[in-house]
Amino acid sequence: MVWSKTFSQESGFPFSNQSLVSINPSFAGSNGGIRNQSTWYYTQFPHTSSGRLTINNTFDSYIKPLRGSLAVSYGHDDLLKGLIKTNFFSTAYAQHFSLYNNRLKLTPSLKFSYIDKSLDYIRIYGAKQLVSHRKTSYLGTGLLLNYKALHLGVSVLGINLNRSGVITSKQSSPDYNLYLSYNKKVSEKTLFQVSMIAYSESLSSYTQLNFNALFFKHLMCGVTYLSYHDFNSGNLMFNTGYRSNFYAATLGYNNLYGVLSPYVLGSWTATFSFNLRNKELRKELTNFENW
Repeated sequence: MVWSKTFSQESGFPFSNQSLVSINPSFAGSNGGIRNQSTWYYTQFPHTSSGRLTINNTFDSYIKPLRGSLAVSYGHDDLLKGLIKTNFFSTAYAQHFSLYNNRLKLTPSLKFSYIDKSLDYIRIYGAKQLVSHRKTSYLGTGLLLNYKALHLGVSVLGINLNRSGVITSKQSSPDYNLYLSYNKKVSEKTLFQVSMIAYSESLSSYTQLNFNALFFKHLMCGVTYLSYHDFNSGNLMFNTGYRSNFYAATLGYNNLYGVLSPYVLGSWTATFSFNLRNKELRKELTNFENW
């Protein structure tokens, strides 16, 4: 996922449950309390001493008097030790509506993002100008439907975006994202989740399939397959971690293979989340999206 967004708008992450607001701003406040999600993603390129590092942190909180939520995110992406750098800041607001005795929840959202991309021209062209910056801002919107253990969401990012990156000056088309998931509680301490993400932007598109499990109420594991349609390549990812009432941590490894590169590229992802909800919610075995 991250590989396909080198010159795009924001950086996504392969383990979707730890970067919910990056997928769809309507996930802001989906846990009904306060939450902070952090993700570190690193790819080591072959025959070099460097790679790609992507960091993202999102804080979101449910505001009970407004029945709404606020999210604030910051991210940094560094390709080949400064060859291409991206810093982005975003804020989002989501409004929560409940229908049919709270069984159906509908959440629309709006998002504003600011991005600063830089390219080191000396390392590419030997130019006199050291670094070229391109600063952009854009709007996004999302809609999330939650019926019991089913989540269906759509989001559109990149509305009114002037430039797509530091390489090209062409106007970028919006990013479209479809999210679908289902959580199944097998017992009081066991939970399964299957989910799909379909993503399309001006540079690439992919489909991501996920299976995640929670055992003994605390131990997490999962597997993800991601298929890039434009590059005829794929990505197989595994993760394991621990979830308590207040925090969750995961470590994952994935391989990128196919026509995109003659090599199999290995990447590591580490995530850490903090969660603060009321006592009654902490007693429940919560769906992955609502933790």
